Amino acid sequence: MDKSREAVKIYDLIAKDYADSFTKNKVESEIIDKFLDELPINPRVLDVGCGNSDYFEHFSKRNVDYTGIDLSSEMLKIARKNFPNGNFINMDMRSILFNTNFFAGIFCFYSLIHIPKKEVISVLESFSRILKPNGKILFALQEGNNEVFVPEPFLPEKQLFINLISEEEIRKLLEKIGMKIIYSKRIKPTSKYQLNYNKLFVIASKWNQKIYIPES
Repeated sequence: MDKSREAVKIYDLIAKDYADSFTKNKVESEIIDKFLDELPINPRVLDVGCGNSDYFEHFSKRNVDYTGIDLSSEMLKIARKNFPNGNFINMDMRSILFNTNFFAGIFCFYSLIHIPKKEVISVLESFSRILKPNGKILFALQEGNNEVFVPEPFLPEKQLFINLISEEEIRKLLEKIGMKIIYSKRIKPTSKYQLNYNKLFVIASKWNQKIYIPES
């Protein structure tokens, strides 16, 4: 079973309810601004797992050259309807098709959590490849140490795959592909529609174009 694609099927089912219930979070907005402050003027940014593009307007106000990718066709329909000027592409983050050193930043909000642990390192390596030198990534993660299936808050009869990731785990993975953490913050869930885990926010910087070689 492809756990990631099974998660996408659930997002296709809840796309409208998810979009209707979303409200911008002040703390998250402040963290996004901190991330954008680390980037050059008018940066090219990739939103990985953009969904219905919750923060598209936020990026637009900061003059970001924005591209969003997601595997959920239903989420992308909403994004394209709400933001017809946006650049939204149906793409799997495990098979990213962009040129090397192309983006100044990558925005990865609650999407890496749907990738199994054994696949995360290859995803991060592709992120590093498409980032410019000194590029930055902002992750939003569900904090923990395990892989779990949890009831989806909008559709409790469906079990959603979640990869819980600790700060130590993501730090070690990033170091393997030539990146380092420059900022981290955690907050508690604030809504009944959020999963009951601490939210871990990490900004990482690319300092070395290092290709990951699996250990034998």
